[in-house]
Parts: sequence; C-alpha cells; structure tokens
Amino acid sequence: MRFTVFGIPVHVDLFFFVGLLMVWSWAGGERSGVFAAVFVGVFTLIHELGHALTARRFGAQSAITLNLLVGWASYAAPQPLTRRQRNLISLAGPLSQIVLAVPVLVVTYYALPEQRSAEAAAVARGAANLPFDMWQGAVWAGIVIGLLNLMPLWPLDGGHVLDSFLTTALGERRGRRAMLIGTLVVVGVVAVLGFSTGTIEAPYSGIEREVLGAAYAPYAALAKSLPAALWEQIRYFPGHILDFPLLLVLFCGLNSALALQRMPKHDRVATWIDVEQAPKRPDKRRPADTAPAAPAPAPTSTSVVPAEAHHAERYGWLDSQSLPFPSGWGPSPWLRSYLALQGGDTETARAVARTVSAGGRPRWELPDPAERPELAQVAALLDVADLRVEDPERSMVTLRVLAAHGSPEQIATFGVALYGATSDAEVLFVVAAGLARCGLGDDAMDWLRRAVMDRPDHRRLATDRGFWPLHPRDDFQHLLESTKVES
Repeated sequence: MRFTVFGIPVHVDLFFFVGLLMVWSWAGGERSGVFAAVFVGVFTLIHELGHALTARRFGAQSAITLNLLVGWASYAAPQPLTRRQRNLISLAGPLSQIVLAVPVLVVTYYALPEQRSAEAAAVARGAANLPFDMWQGAVWAGIVIGLLNLMPLWPLDGGHVLDSFLTTALGERRGRRAMLIGTLVVVGVVAVLGFSTGTIEAPYSGIEREVLGAAYAPYAALAKSLPAALWEQIRYFPGHILDFPLLLVLFCGLNSALALQRMPKHDRVATWIDVEQAPKRPDKRRPADTAPAAPAPAPTSTSVVPAEAHHAERYGWLDSQSLPFPSGWGPSPWLRSYLALQGGDTETARAVARTVSAGGRPRWELPDPAERPELAQVAALLDVADLRVEDPERSMVTLRVLAAHGSPEQIATFGVALYGATSDAEVLFVVAAGLARCGLGDDAMDWLRRAVMDRPDHRRLATDRGFWPLHPRDDFQHLLESTKVES
C-alpha cells in the first residue's frame, strides 16, 4: 500500500498488518484489541511523520516505511545535518506521538461515566465500556510506546540521541561500544527484576507494586481527575517495562548484542586508500558498450552450470555428503573444507580453505553465500593474508563469502588485495556491504564513496539489502541522492 501524507510518501508493507493482528491478540482480542491495534497503527504513522516532517523542515527529502511492529523514516539532506538537527529529528517522533495522544485521551476521558469514584472504577473493570476501551488503547499506543522510544537504549530514538553524544566525545567505535554495553547492562538489570516477580502475591514488594500500579493505571480515569489520570500513566511507565521485560530483551538486548559482536577487534580496518591500484588497460569497447556494469549475479565460477553440478553441490551442503559430479566439474573448495570440518579433520579443512581463490580445474559453483550460514565455519579458518588473487572470479566469490560471514579485518584486507589486482568497482560495493553488516558505518561509507566514484549506481544503492544498515545515515542518503542526479 502506497499513499502520501502532507506530501510525505508512505509505503505500508503487508507485514505491518500482520503486526497489528498480533497487537489485537496480545490486547485480548474483541473490541479492546481492535482499538489497541488501530491506535498502534495510527500512532506509529504519527511517530514516523514526526521524524519525516522535522527532517523536511531542515531541507531533507523524506519517506516513510511501515513494517512488522516497526516503522522508519528515511531522509536525504542536500548537505550533512548537524548533531542538533539529527537529535531533533530523533526526538520529534516519540514527542509527536505523546503530544497528539493527549487530546485523544481528553476526549475519551469526558466520554467516560459521570461518576468518578473507586467503586465506579471497580465496577467498570468488568464492564464493556466503549470510551474506556478507546482510553486504554490510546494510553498504550500513545503514551507507553512513546515513552518507551525516549529511553536512552540502543536502537530506540532516545538511544540515538545518547549515541550521538557518546560518539562525539569518545569517537565512533568507543562511543558506540559504550552505548551497546550500557544498553546490555540496563536490559540485563530490567530482565532480572522483571522475571523475578513471578506470581504476584501479598505482601507486595516494591517492584510488584510498580507492576500492579501499571496494570491499574488506565483505570485511574474512572476514579480521578483528568490531570491525575494522565499523570498516573506516566508515573507507572516503569511498571509496564518490568511487567514485560521480554520486549526490551528482544528489541534492545538482541540488537545491541549483535551490533557489539560485529564491531571490529581493532581501531582501524584497511580501506581502498591502502590499495596499490593496478594500471587500467585502455578501454577499446565501442561507446555504446561502456555503460556502467549491472550488479553481479549470484557467484558462480562460470555462466553455464550443468544441472548435475548444481544439484550435487547443493546436496553436499544440505546432507553433508558428496555426490558424483559431471566431467570437468567438482565440489567447491568451500564444500570440501566444510565436509572435512564435519569429519573432525581441521588441518585438511584449513589446507583446502587456502585454495578457495586459486584457479584451475575442476570447475565449481557455490550457492548464494547469504543462504549458507555453514560458510561462516570455513570463513573462520581463512588467513586472508595468505590468500592469493589467482582467479578474479573465484576471488570475488571469496570476497562475497567474507562479506556475508567474515570479520571486518578479513573483508577489508582481502578487498584491498582484490581491488588492487582488478580495479573492479564491484569489489568496493561488496566490501562496503560487508562492513555495513559488521556495524562499521563510517568505514563502509568510505568504501562506498569510492565505489560511486568508479561506478555511480543509484539502483544498486537504493535496492541492495547489504546497504540497508546505512539507510538511516545522512551521508548515505546524500550519496544516494547524488547518484540519482548522475544517473
């Protein structure tokens, strides 16, 4: 589904509606679940509009995408935004969500029953009440989720603000590492406190009182004044987090752990500047043949692969066994190394892995590296300093495997060697995607800028999944816009 709101293009993925169905189920189904799902959908759009409209206020072009339980606003600025502008864009989303939830809560509050007392609240807890269902849905979708996004944890909006200060003060890697470790510590403490509550029984501990207070906070509208009822939703926000710590564990803890794992062990990885570039041969092609090359297809060692070779290679990965190959073809060294590992022969596996970029017979093909997580075990054996760029095509396969499963040092070091030997812009694109996967945004952008100098490719930047981690960056959006102009 595509439409525009205030001139901002919005793309709604099918999975967004799947997420709303999950919200409906979590909220107990029936009418209260419907209001919860509707308000979550509406306030998610409001949240992203807050980001997008603020970015447009600073001169950036914006677009919104809504997906499974999340949304994001991408923007491309004509010039790099300041830290203050980026932080205002980050804060505009949750603040818009909270501010616009207040009028909805005011309207629903005055539609609630006239009598406001503890007895009325107790009766209403078991009664079907349309305004109260609306009130409760708006509280969750507007106030609770808005406050959640303001928490200074990665990758929430409040976390992006804190991260901008840490990376400025400590440098990108040290600041980001401090941000990720701090997030994991906070999430760990919340998880221990939250999961320790168990069955809540009197006498209540302080944590249990917070959880109970959060559960009954929406009912304050039935017994208290409007300001007191609104304050009750904010006051017991910590109880919501303690009542459902799995939310932070999955969204913040898992994201932070993965990002921390992908960070480099050293302060610097090699860049294309380290290349002793091979002299380029004169291009004798006709002018009509000199258009920029299309993105490379899935890596194979030849353009025509017999069906028997294709089947035998894939069977080897699926069942850890080797089938007969047709004449002239054989299992890839990646598969042979993996099978040796499976048999416990690490030395043979390491020796075979050293031949992955070598030329000669037999011919072989390799499935898409992104679809074969087993390749990570072979990639871990590689000492890229020992790899020789003998066959450019097989070396490119090696680089793609490292980009999907290798360390930042492996990706960049072999990328330097391969680009120096071939001067192929595809090497630069692949290394950039690999470093982006590892969470090294600045290094990835260095390689990507050089790739665009060699081969401007707007479609590649916009659609390649490997560059998705870079999309929220202002410099990536600026680079994307510049390639659109050049294209």
